[in-house]
Amino acid sequence: MKYLGILIVLAVLIGGVGFFAGWWGNTSEIDVGNENTNEQMEDRTVRGTVLSINSEGIVVDKPYVITITETDGSTAVIHIPSMGLPVCVARGEIASTDTIEAGDVVEARGKVGVEGAITPCISADHYFRILSE
Repeated sequence: MKYLGILIVLAVLIGGVGFFAGWWGNTSEIDVGNENTNEQMEDRTVRGTVLSINSEGIVVDKPYVITITETDGSTAVIHIPSMGLPVCVARGEIASTDTIEAGDVVEARGKVGVEGAITPCISADHYFRILSE
């Protein structure tokens, strides 16, 4: 009977860890790859004027989504990790998202993700900078 209680506790713990590992692993909005490895994906640098900042998903560890208009008139999307920022290789080169507003000029270098968004995080040469406020 004593072992049955221990087995139940272990099953709950293992099941909980498996659930949360699967949940945390489901970051399709900020993944910088799918079947490709990070080494196969291209880096891209973008520079432009901020159109919008969407922070709705950060409470569930989704990224800040910053949409910019580049100088050629095209738009680009930058994903800045929220809760995952402390584990980013480039964390020291990523400007605070607290002060960004529409109209600011920003520049970012990062991996191009599955939907074309740039995520500055994976490499030491990645960055996100506010050039003018």
